[in-house]
Amino acid sequence: MPIAPLDYALDLLDRAEAMAKTAGRPSASIQDTRVDILRSAWVFVGASIDTYFHERIRRNMLANMSKSARKFSVPLGDVDDMVALFLANRSGSRPRVKLGNIIHHALLKETFQGATNVERGLGLIGVTKYWDRLSQELGQSPTDIKERLNAQYLRRNKIAHEGDYTRHDRPQQFWYDTIDRAEVDAEIQWTRGFIRAIDNL
Repeated sequence: MPIAPLDYALDLLDRAEAMAKTAGRPSASIQDTRVDILRSAWVFVGASIDTYFHERIRRNMLANMSKSARKFSVPLGDVDDMVALFLANRSGSRPRVKLGNIIHHALLKETFQGATNVERGLGLIGVTKYWDRLSQELGQSPTDIKERLNAQYLRRNKIAHEGDYTRHDRPQQFWYDTIDRAEVDAEIQWTRGFIRAIDNL
């Protein structure tokens, strides 16, 4: 049986959990490699949401395109290559395989982290009226779910794009935002529930 989108997401969360266990419980006030392992685990938490949507959207687009999916942009050159391949070998070409690869490469440039991007991802797979259903599954208000997603995404960006530095005017030394094992563990646990809830939609 093929690996499901949910399986990819849960595997990434398992890997994040393994990283957090490897890091142990370093002091948040000390900058060492173990703290950076916790930061890496946080990035994997965000990757679990992205990977889930990338897999589900790609498969859904190939099977049954929603109205939103029909508007998804891919490079025209890739489409032209697909058409040329089909015309050169109509009996042996597999255009849907090529289309799947085109979609996959386009999705690699897209993120589905944060509330607005999650909404866009759900639209691409044709899911509507989801916040109230997610609220029931998670036992949180839609506002709280959106705020959690946005905070997770913001912290992921601070780590992945800026090295998790604390900003100071004219600093004389490096300062880093603190991160501890408890908050990473909590984020992994919450994201497991969130992705399972999304998968039930």
